[in-house]
Amino acid sequence: MAEGRFGVGDPVNVLSRAKGRWMRDGVVVSVLAEDAFVEDGTLRMPAGACKVQYDRNRCAKWIPPISLEAEIRPADFEKDDAVSVFCRSMGRWVADGVVLDVWTCPQAL
Repeated sequence: MAEGRFGVGDPVNVLSRAKGRWMRDGVVVSVLAEDAFVEDGTLRMPAGACKVQYDRNRCAKWIPPISLEAEIRPADFEKDDAVSVFCRSMGRWVADGVVLDVWTCPQAL
């Protein structure tokens, strides 16, 4: 997987090692443009690292570029999946969304 594949706001599936399964409600909340210390300066991450939130926003983790392919992948949705939705008027993610329909080809809205 090439660096830069994921951007802030992208929906993703996240591998939860604690739960031993893929969590399908992840979202990329940060992508580092350069090396940085994160988590109050306690963790060094290289450029291209992604922070993801998942499990109804109860969990978050940083993933270095070398682990992106194994730890996250583009989201796939199914009808009735619980999802987080960005509400522009509130300027934040709302965790109570539900997928009503999944289109198999592009649709005009």
